[in-house]
Amino acid sequence: MFEQIKNAAIGSNISDNCNLLLEMYHKDIVLLHTKNVAEKVKEIAEKYKLNSKWLDTAAYLHDISIVIPRNEYAEICYEYGIKTIAIEIEIPVLMHQKISALIAKEVFNVTDNEILSAIACHTTLKENPSKFDMALFIADKIMWDQEGTPPYLGEVETALNISLEKACLVYIDYMLDNDLYLSPHPDVISARKFLIAHSDN
Repeated sequence: MFEQIKNAAIGSNISDNCNLLLEMYHKDIVLLHTKNVAEKVKEIAEKYKLNSKWLDTAAYLHDISIVIPRNEYAEICYEYGIKTIAIEIEIPVLMHQKISALIAKEVFNVTDNEILSAIACHTTLKENPSKFDMALFIADKIMWDQEGTPPYLGEVETALNISLEKACLVYIDYMLDNDLYLSPHPDVISARKFLIAHSDN
């Protein structure tokens, strides 16, 4: 599995190789999004005194699963023993965070659990998220891959000046209040409970 990716251009520089892979697969929108997330997560790392090198790695790898067809996600999860739930089978894009973490480990030889965790929950967040998890999650949402400015941007950036927890909670509440989730993943709900308990009000 992943032999085509492994043989593409995997060298020692993760960011360069991610960029090259996305270019090879003509994923220009994701490439731009990835670079933007890397820049934003660097700012967040400096603000909250987090390991910027690790977060940079997580940022460049968080959407690398885009090079794999979505109709293969479930099979890959099964093959590698990755737990999936009904909503992920129904909405395969929800599996992409897990596949990206798997590629980070299997292809790019990332072994740090904080990096892998942040990648694996960057779409939904999760119960008891770490600062790393929240940093990548909110950078991904601020630097979204759609046209225009995110409608929640002002509120989220204001909240980010308070805490990572507050910023993540503001985003999730905006999505829930405006019915913007196709169907809320259980991890979103679990994360929200944690964020409510740990956000500065």
